[in-house]
Amino acid sequence: MQAARISRRICHRKGLTRIELVVVLGIIGTVLAVVLPGMQRVRARARQAECLNNMRQVGLAAINYSASFDGAFPKLIDSAGGEVFVSERVGTIPTPWTVAVIPLIEGSPLYEDLLSPARDQTFEELAAWQMPVYRCPSSPFSHQRAVNSYVANGGYMTLSRWNNASRIDNGHSQDGYDWQADGVGLVTEWDRQITKATGVVFSGSSTNYEDIGDGTSATILLSENVDTVPFDPATGEGGWISRAPGNLCFALPIAEQGSSSAPASIQDDAANGVGDVSGDAPKANMAQALSLHSSFSLATTKPSDFRVGRINSRNRNASPGNMPRPSSNHPGGVNIILVDGSGRFLSEDIDDSVYARMISSNGEKHGQSPFDNVYESMQSRRRQY
Repeated sequence: MQAARISRRICHRKGLTRIELVVVLGIIGTVLAVVLPGMQRVRARARQAECLNNMRQVGLAAINYSASFDGAFPKLIDSAGGEVFVSERVGTIPTPWTVAVIPLIEGSPLYEDLLSPARDQTFEELAAWQMPVYRCPSSPFSHQRAVNSYVANGGYMTLSRWNNASRIDNGHSQDGYDWQADGVGLVTEWDRQITKATGVVFSGSSTNYEDIGDGTSATILLSENVDTVPFDPATGEGGWISRAPGNLCFALPIAEQGSSSAPASIQDDAANGVGDVSGDAPKANMAQALSLHSSFSLATTKPSDFRVGRINSRNRNASPGNMPRPSSNHPGGVNIILVDGSGRFLSEDIDDSVYARMISSNGEKHGQSPFDNVYESMQSRRRQY
């Protein structure tokens, strides 16, 4: 009898009450709410750090390239370093900067195969190679082939060309701009000097390391862009083999005066024009050819929208290959590499005029004000509108 009573007690032992179950589930939910965001932040930081490490390798390759070519950085598109062989039907195409630096990263055999007609693989097969060093782990295309997440500093670009950056023939090059400073209605050597001073890498030419008059620690060399286009075998374009500016560089959109090849001055457009041409002689105007008005801003929306040029602008609804601005999926900004090879995280809220001066490589020679402290300037926030 006593054993039966014990057995009945055991069989009728009560479990958790509803209140106790609710309490336990509440505790578990609270712990998850605290822990999961922390884990996500840690993973995001790890991806950001991996991205910056990739960029350092690419940036170092570009710097080493300049050391091998008398200080000249690779051109945006160029034939001097050899041309990529496509096929017997097409022939060869100029090499983008992303191909020119491959031997200095990890891919000398790939580079040699790209240039050689005597190879076992087709152009499409070679161009579709995934190079991890060119890929940000946070890129939406990170699992596709032949992704290029990193873009070079392409200087200042008139807005209509900026909005057509996916076109190979959009006209952005060292020879592509007739600035008003020289007072001549055609592209002169003075115009080329001004264009070169706006950035680092151009088609037709590039900036020499010694020409970085604003300082190598104050000039951006590389940034990210999550909206470049992966390689498409159907078109032979995209990825690190692309020839379109929108896949190879980032640029500052500026106003134009009547033509995409004619940048507007600050007399034409104070907010988005570049250069004070109020002087009575070309020499005086050249000294102010890249000066920025105190009201310079990328907040302008009428008659044209310049907000597209801001860091991380339209990240969720951008036109792939047609948004040559720095962008990333890292919260709050983008990774950049400066010309001195150092890496930084640049806030998407940086002051527009500071950002414009960090893009120009020799702006001080042409009227831009210098940085008192470049690292403090990187933290400066733009005015709210």
